Amino acid sequence: MKKRILGKKALSLALCLGMTVTALSGCGKKSEESLVDKASSNSKDYVFRSEDVDLGGSYDCSNVAISGDRVYATTYSKNGYITIFSFNPDGSDMKEIKIPESDNEGHGYMTYTPDGEFYTILNIYHWGDDEGEMHTFGPEVYDEDTILVNSSEVDTKKVEDAENDAATEDSSVDTQDTEVSTEEEPVDTDPEAPHEYFDEDTDEEEYLVKYDAQGNELFRIDLLADITDEDDYFSVFGMAYDDKEGLIISSNKGIAKLDENSNSLKTIVDSSQTGGNNEYYMGSMSIYRGFNGKLYVSKWGDDGMEFKSFDPSTGQFGEKSGQFTNYEDFAFFGGNGYDIYVSKNDGIYGFDYGKDELVKLLDYMDSDLNVSYSLSSLAAISDNEFIANIPDEEYNYHLVRLTKVPAEQVKDRSVITLGGLYIDYRIRLKVYKFNQESQDYKVKIVDYSTLNNNEDNNAGLTQFNLDIISGNVPDIMYFSTEEPVDSYINKGLFLDLAPFIKNDPELANVEFVENVFDAFKTGDKVYQLVPSYYINTFSTKTSYLQGKEILSLDEAIDMIKAKGITYTDSFGLVSRENILDAGLTAAGSGFIDWETKTCHFDSDEFIKFIEFAKNFPEHLSDDAWMDYKETTFIEGESLFCPTYLNGFRTYRRYVDGTFGENVTLIGFPSNLGKNCSVLIPSQRLCISSKTKNSEACWELVRLFLMEDYQDEFEYEFPIRKSSFDKLAEKSMERQFWIDDDGVKHFEDDTYWIGDQEIVIKPLTREDVDYLKKFIGSLDNSNTYNANQNVNNIISEEVAAFFSGQKSAKEVADIIQSRVSIYVNENS
Repeated sequence: MKKRILGKKALSLALCLGMTVTALSGCGKKSEESLVDKASSNSKDYVFRSEDVDLGGSYDCSNVAISGDRVYATTYSKNGYITIFSFNPDGSDMKEIKIPESDNEGHGYMTYTPDGEFYTILNIYHWGDDEGEMHTFGPEVYDEDTILVNSSEVDTKKVEDAENDAATEDSSVDTQDTEVSTEEEPVDTDPEAPHEYFDEDTDEEEYLVKYDAQGNELFRIDLLADITDEDDYFSVFGMAYDDKEGLIISSNKGIAKLDENSNSLKTIVDSSQTGGNNEYYMGSMSIYRGFNGKLYVSKWGDDGMEFKSFDPSTGQFGEKSGQFTNYEDFAFFGGNGYDIYVSKNDGIYGFDYGKDELVKLLDYMDSDLNVSYSLSSLAAISDNEFIANIPDEEYNYHLVRLTKVPAEQVKDRSVITLGGLYIDYRIRLKVYKFNQESQDYKVKIVDYSTLNNNEDNNAGLTQFNLDIISGNVPDIMYFSTEEPVDSYINKGLFLDLAPFIKNDPELANVEFVENVFDAFKTGDKVYQLVPSYYINTFSTKTSYLQGKEILSLDEAIDMIKAKGITYTDSFGLVSRENILDAGLTAAGSGFIDWETKTCHFDSDEFIKFIEFAKNFPEHLSDDAWMDYKETTFIEGESLFCPTYLNGFRTYRRYVDGTFGENVTLIGFPSNLGKNCSVLIPSQRLCISSKTKNSEACWELVRLFLMEDYQDEFEYEFPIRKSSFDKLAEKSMERQFWIDDDGVKHFEDDTYWIGDQEIVIKPLTREDVDYLKKFIGSLDNSNTYNANQNVNNIISEEVAAFFSGQKSAKEVADIIQSRVSIYVNENS
């Protein structure tokens, strides 16, 4: 098997417009023991020790399983083979067999019998060229989604690689074949060489293959032989071996067993038929072998994950478990002891199906394991011992043995809690390293997103807010963009970090991007540490502006009228709600002063803004979408483009692609007399004013300002000036990545307009200087301060103006009154 590294996906137009999402508000029932209390308890019951399993070399394993009295570990493809290692549970009697795997092949769903025979799904891919001729993948063919890395960012590549490994099923095919170089330095490939990639002409073969215990192929079955309709397909979801019925396969067709007499699949449960009350129609059921050979299935349903036992001899399912209703990652695996084992994003659990009871056995953080997702490559020797494929701090994977440490042998350390929602993996990595190095403290992560469930997808957000209000808060709090941090600051919930920075010998004299660093201050206090940020703004052709760098709302209206463009088209096809959200995101902070508890929604500027928003349609018609052209900004049919800058390189996408000529970043047009662009923190860290371990908290938080961390940012702007400058210089170079053989591969960013591919050039020195000047012009009036409660008040009241029931002045006065009350009550 081979691993594929996927590129980052572009963010949506809605994000560019700065549309706000649900903020921290509302009420909810607090659990008997909060997540913070659980994390602070410093339990020693979930600690495991890890030690490498010696495979005689460095291998990344795609699949780990236990069958009979042997453990099996399958590696990804290397030098034209996958290797299957097998050994006794204690690690003795290590054996290996090699299975050939070409560049266009992938083996997955390795399933073993008690006597060592095994089954696998073999996929073989071919691709078609422009003349329709089919080929297998050969040298210099690369997946268009392969991530691009610069030579100084190999660690970032490893991190991206690890993230994808965590989400990858047992089968993964890498379409990349590389050129071997014996040179020490990277060798440039031809930058003008044509780039080949997969398209809809890709052809696939899929086989079920059985091997004996020595790796000799016994037979193969063509799984696509009966697929004759071009809209039909066959996709395997899982395989398990039943001691009586043999191999059981789950797929998009249902569940079937292999008849080895006829080499065919016999349907047990049919999920492809629509007739009758077929609750399994189109169900994506995965199947697992548990303790004592019992089988279980899982599939996502209306109420979360549905997990049941399954009897292949009768085709009957057992009762559905009630343990998997939250929106979490679950990975099920077999072994000895519990009926089945479950890996979640915080640890490993044993599951007693009869009692419908989930018992935590191992905690990743307590065990100093660099894991924050549900592991899929592991097997249980017992409930006290596991074999697993786990990354180290450099994201190199190792096959390790995890053995429970008796509680009395676990060293006492004070617990520091770090809480938030969907905590960034880079934050988690620093926590992992901190825990490995600290002798006196252990940081426990409290991820409130684990509380989200089918009934309430904001349950975690609500509980986080309740904990903050009640004072039962983590020592360190992690925020992204949507939490009302300013409101929390005004309540005195956070420590001022300025003295910590001043007294830190490694940070006291560090130069930051000063205006941005200061923008997130409150007066001269540093209540929130912002390691990185991005910018939402609006761009237009420089040629339209006659030397101006910003536009007032009046000037924007005059330009729209002068060019004969409709309001709907002027911003690239947006609705009234889009404009209202964009304006509030960009300029809304100019109407509230949280420090002085004053508002200015009754000002002429705000009245002018809502009058402007009224010109846009309430809803966009289907015809408007059908008539929309990708060349609208190039041809001058639209003027102001929502622009998302998550690094220097993004700027050229608007120059070379969207507009096809030089652009100016004008922000949202307003009558406030300033550039209404928005500085948005991508990460924010605050230390609770109630923590008893402020110095220890700082020892962790400071790491996010250090050069090694700051230099890793590529898709955000770093706050450290030296790292910011390095990112700027790098943006003037062509992107490339270096393969395992030291070969450098160039690949340009591209922009598509219809069938035309436009190559995005590296930035020029003039571009970089302009962007630095632009970013340097932003200040604390440009920071994004999310507060959905304020936005809700505005949306509720402004509707009366849009419908003609009240004047703009009347609505503005009501908004002024309501928001003033809210600000005074929540400051």
